[in-house]
Amino acid sequence: MDPTKATIAAVAALAALGLAKRRGSRGQYTDQFADLIRSGDIDYAKELASVAGVPLDLSGAKLMKLEMNNVDLSGANLSGADLRASDMNGANLSGVNLSGADLHWAQLWRANLRGADLSGAKLTQVNLSGANLSGADLTGADLTGATLLWADLTDITHDGMTMWPMGFRQPDLSR
Repeated sequence: MDPTKATIAAVAALAALGLAKRRGSRGQYTDQFADLIRSGDIDYAKELASVAGVPLDLSGAKLMKLEMNNVDLSGANLSGADLRASDMNGANLSGVNLSGADLHWAQLWRANLRGADLSGAKLTQVNLSGANLSGADLTGADLTGATLLWADLTDITHDGMTMWPMGFRQPDLSR
């Protein structure tokens, strides 16, 4: 399909989904994007967001128990989203806003969370083995029971409210 026809098709799809004019109270188009993500059309949701000129906004979305291994959601807004027990192994979540999100029991093995905002996120019992968390903001995050084996915690931001797994030697705040 040539680019012009693809753009027209995308704009028609946006209109059909109500994305052309609707603005949700939680964020632009959150419900429609969440429906596409739940149905497995992640790339399509990203393409529609791009054509609409809006960020992929899934703030407050209910996305529990989804299989999203190796997905690319870089730069998306998932603040306050419910991602409990979701599988996101190998996912690219670099620069994602996950502030206040609930990721209890999520699988993020070898996920790229470089520069992600995880402030106030519930990361209890999360598997972050081999994950890249370099430059991430973990201020006030709850990592109780999380697995951080081989995780890259270079240059993370955290504070006295950040809760770490039992026995975990937290990074030095004095640097």
